[in-house]
Amino acid sequence: MDDFGSGLNTCEIAEFMKPDIIKLDRSLLIGIDSNKEKQANCDHIISAAHNHGVKIVAEGIETKAEFECMKQLGSDFFQGYYLGMPI
Repeated sequence: MDDFGSGLNTCEIAEFMKPDIIKLDRSLLIGIDSNKEKQANCDHIISAAHNHGVKIVAEGIETKAEFECMKQLGSDFFQGYYLGMPI
């Protein structure tokens, strides 16, 4: 499931679709390293997903601080300019 947390891609839709992988929308991750509310929100999403056997992709990682924060919160995969430019 792509762009989770934006628009219609919510927990209710995820429960219905039962995806294997959820890709968190960049809007949830911008500045997460310095925003406790975003950290708590992502922690909740990641914990709930892992409880259902769903893997998490952190989309749009642009800084080392965002990467480290999402790694600490338990994201399974990472995507973004910090890790490499798209081809």
